[in-house]
Amino acid sequence: MAPPTPVLTREQLERQISFPSADGCQLKSLTQFQCQIFPPGSGEYLCIPFKRLFEECVVAAGASKNTPSRFEVTSPLTNS
Repeated sequence: MAPPTPVLTREQLERQISFPSADGCQLKSLTQFQCQIFPPGSGEYLCIPFKRLFEECVVAAGASKNTPSRFEVTSPLTNS
């Protein structure tokens, strides 16, 4: 299992790192599922999808090499 990752809003992230402008960025989405055994002990799963949004931006990483970086931009309104 992956370690917990803090979820930050775009505004919180901008305070921590040099966030690239939206120019030249592409919006990407990922659908994840949160699953639970329901009813408990039945062996049947109930899975609810939720969408996560990312901006993929090309960030200069050297003299001749550009590397795409992804920044999560999911907001509470994304899945409402």
